[in-house]
Amino acid sequence: MIKNKYWAIPIFILLSLPIFPQGLNSNSGNGRQLLTKQPFSLKDYKSLGETISDTIWLPQRQDIYLWNGVELEINPVYHLLFYNNPDEMSTLITMDSNTNDSLLMATYEYDEQSMLTDQVFYIYDTVFMGWKTDYKAILTYDGFGCVNRILLQGLNTQTGIWHDSIARLDTYVDTNEIILTIIKEYISPKWDTIWAHHWDYHYTPEGYVDLQNNYLWNTDTKEWVDDVQAFFLLNDDGSWYESEWQRWDQPTQEWINTQKYTDVEWEAYNKYPNNYKNLTKHRVFQWWVGDEWYTYLKDDWEYPSPGLDDRIIHAYAWDGPSSEWYKNHYYISRHYPDNRKRRYTDSLRNSIHEEMKLNYDDSCRWFFYKGALEEMFRVNYDTAQAEWIPAAKLLYSDFTPFVDDTGLDETLQKSHDLKIIPNPATNSIEIINEHQFEKISVFDGNGRLMTQLEKQENIPKIKIDISKLPRGTYIVRAISSKKHVYSEKLMVN
Repeated sequence: MIKNKYWAIPIFILLSLPIFPQGLNSNSGNGRQLLTKQPFSLKDYKSLGETISDTIWLPQRQDIYLWNGVELEINPVYHLLFYNNPDEMSTLITMDSNTNDSLLMATYEYDEQSMLTDQVFYIYDTVFMGWKTDYKAILTYDGFGCVNRILLQGLNTQTGIWHDSIARLDTYVDTNEIILTIIKEYISPKWDTIWAHHWDYHYTPEGYVDLQNNYLWNTDTKEWVDDVQAFFLLNDDGSWYESEWQRWDQPTQEWINTQKYTDVEWEAYNKYPNNYKNLTKHRVFQWWVGDEWYTYLKDDWEYPSPGLDDRIIHAYAWDGPSSEWYKNHYYISRHYPDNRKRRYTDSLRNSIHEEMKLNYDDSCRWFFYKGALEEMFRVNYDTAQAEWIPAAKLLYSDFTPFVDDTGLDETLQKSHDLKIIPNPATNSIEIINEHQFEKISVFDGNGRLMTQLEKQENIPKIKIDISKLPRGTYIVRAISSKKHVYSEKLMVN
């Protein structure tokens, strides 16, 4: 049961809308063998020709290494990843890097469009040597394809019945713009709202937004209360060139000016004032300083790579004594041609008399081989030492191949159970070949491939020697001639 003192974890999950990202891959390796100082070059990645393949490779394991100032050291945990198909992760297991003990597990279910519908989270019970169900998250979607509800449920271990606990409800006006978020807690026999935020827009006769009001839910009075409001002056195309923001001051019961944006120009505008798809070209910032507006900053934005999320920002601060602008901020966010490598650079200075100084620089390199992501390597710029230093490294390994030559939607279906005789077993097992299996693979608990048989379509019973396998739990996976995936756990005594 999820009790009140555990609100922090489920509420965080509700606020962050956790959906596991797809498309991870890697090479196994030992971070302790890496050099203390890693050379860094933006040209240091494998050729694009090696990213092309007829096979989609998905990783079974993810290792994380962190920089401690001397060397890259392995993270205390690693992850095992299992899939229904390239678009659907079926299971994620968190393991202890030092002992290989199980820690946490999450399982995922999807609808016919591969939209995530259920997540179940487990904790490994070291006393009973088994998985203990923690809680479940159920996701539903609206007509725009947006997640409009995440319901967290706890499990009554005595009755085996799931019970409602906490829910997040979202309402959108289109595929991008949210107007209502509510988080509720279920205390039998009713739901109570414990947090909520509401965005309200006023539209011109042409359908453009010229006023925005934000409200918060008062849990004591059970009503919406004023929070923030903004007024927009509009161009002919509906975009705004000036906005004025105010906050509601509860003690004085009045609106107080906070900030203003003027001289705003747009690269692209997507109807709603604060939509994440809006791209700014120019703007000027003003603060309310008690009795007047004070101009303090302006910036210009560039988008050098159509189709990529690249941007360059030049920011300028106003110097009162000299009555002139000076460049105080320079930011670069770049993606590379395959859209898998990125770099962020941030430079600034604090006065008109200072040189530009690198304040923050974070770069990521993504290494692929035949479509499989093998490695993500991250470096930071150390301003004290004026050099690049490693920060983290993710390695992906033990790939599972999915052949992509006739369309994944038609060829790869959800996993089915596999008939293994006997199970548990000691020396050998037999697989009943009902589905013309092309390939059968055996993986250990760390996702490593232990043995594999191919071209088994015409063999009624497929015999596999397991006499050399250590005692433990394994996964047996088979792919049929119709590209259906079958799997089952195997216990080796």
